[in-house]
Amino acid sequence: MPIILGGFICYLVIKLVCAFFTAFGSGTSTSQPPDQLEKERLSEDRLNTIEANYQRAQQERDRQWRENQKVQENKREKFLSATVDQIVLSDELDTVDKMEVLQRRGYSNPEAWELLKSAEKSARKAKLRDAKRKISDAVWKQTGAVGLGYERQPIPEDVRAFVWRRDQARCVKCGSNKNLEFDHIIPVSRGGSNTERNIQLLCEGCNREKSASI
Repeated sequence: MPIILGGFICYLVIKLVCAFFTAFGSGTSTSQPPDQLEKERLSEDRLNTIEANYQRAQQERDRQWRENQKVQENKREKFLSATVDQIVLSDELDTVDKMEVLQRRGYSNPEAWELLKSAEKSARKAKLRDAKRKISDAVWKQTGAVGLGYERQPIPEDVRAFVWRRDQARCVKCGSNKNLEFDHIIPVSRGGSNTERNIQLLCEGCNREKSASI
């Protein structure tokens, strides 16, 4: 009987020890090694650093954008009191800024765009006139004769804008809004001026008829 009781007690002790080591072993097997934990901590730190750097860069880009917008707005405000010629021929403003300034001055989007296209065309003509003038000066220096470089002055852009709005972007003869041209009522060759009173809008056909009748 004592032998049986002793064996039973040993069995219980062995079971308890096994259960203890099983529980201890399962607890440690699910935990991560120290080096793995360190790697994960370093990885998380790098991610936090990258995110912080990105946020700082984004804030700097936003600051620069606001400063650029402020500079552009100051430029636009400066040109609100300028003449139309100064606006459309300015090198300080890009096309978008010129459109916005002209619209703030009361021009519709088509009117502002027409002014800009006319300005570009006038600039090209001015370069051509300068080239012809240089040729004419060279001819005059060599032969004493006046060349073909001297042409009549172009219609100022503010006059063109006024006439365009006054005539409501239509031919004053037939009412067409196609192929419009700025016409001198009294031709420049007969002493006509580049003022609003001497400029009118005519379509190409009406302008040719008038030229043929003069």
